[in-house]
Amino acid sequence: MNLARARKLLERSALTELFVEELGWDRYAATFTAPCNDHTYTLHGIAQKRGMAVLTCMAPNGEAIPCRQQRNALEAHVAHMLHEHLIIFASADCADQLWQWVRKEPGRPITRREHRYHWHLDERPLRADNEINPDVLGYIFEKYINQKQMGAYYTKEDITEYIGRSTMIPFLLDEMSKQHPDTWHAILTLLAAEPDRYIHPVARHGTTHELPAQITSGIADVQQREAWNHVTPPDYGLPGEIWRETVARRQRYVELAQAILGGSLTTPSDLITANLDLQQIMQDVVDHYAPAPVIATLWRALNQLSVIDPTCGSGAFLFAALNILEPLYDACLERMEQLVSEQD
Repeated sequence: MNLARARKLLERSALTELFVEELGWDRYAATFTAPCNDHTYTLHGIAQKRGMAVLTCMAPNGEAIPCRQQRNALEAHVAHMLHEHLIIFASADCADQLWQWVRKEPGRPITRREHRYHWHLDERPLRADNEINPDVLGYIFEKYINQKQMGAYYTKEDITEYIGRSTMIPFLLDEMSKQHPDTWHAILTLLAAEPDRYIHPVARHGTTHELPAQITSGIADVQQREAWNHVTPPDYGLPGEIWRETVARRQRYVELAQAILGGSLTTPSDLITANLDLQQIMQDVVDHYAPAPVIATLWRALNQLSVIDPTCGSGAFLFAALNILEPLYDACLERMEQLVSEQD
């Protein structure tokens, strides 16, 4: 980002140019009207990138930015049309802005983030945490550069977490199993005792409910699957799921449970292929099984483990690794303390 150009765009409150020309987002010219209490608000689209839309809602002259209740009502109206979006509520002169971002991801709770800013365009130090000058703006928006042009990509948390746990935890399990073969038998015992504990909640969602008759009839007879293309109710399906996807996910859940109970998962690689909750498995091994020699082996493996990201940008992969390893360090220390106290 060129901060000199950013200052000029901010001086003119040119948010469209800021997102489109400076950050490389695509233009988005949609307009929405939303009634709220005694007012009708107009929201204007200014830019979008990979399904994320940016809208502005300008307060009329002399009026304040809508209150929280009104903003949430407007956001709910927009949510029917746009999945992930950022709404910039602004005063008439754009000096007071509130950026409201609602992030929705399958299988995860809705995350609403609100940040209120008072913009100033000089070089003086910030007087308050919610004041932002162009230098801080440049730091925030450098994450949103034109990724195709610059070759810069930010990996989201679900991917970094999956890659992190699918590489580090199997390594740790391998180290434990090599020196203590009984460890793997203990893992299989844990899995068989409570399979649902190690199947991710997203995969299990809605499986406690019996499928409606018009859905079950299509399992054996493909001619009766017309209803399978309808959106699944929330009690049964994940956000955006249709019945066809829900049925496939439930079938996969049954297959996973049968594989666990049948003892067909025989290596750490099998746990990865089955996409089981590796962190929960590791935590339970440490908390409920591992004797002192196994804990000592795990502790040495943790201390010898190195995580390298050769193309480290924002540090997303390294933070994901930290979030996986820190609980294991804590669990090992607590288990060692417990073992020592038992011998006293």
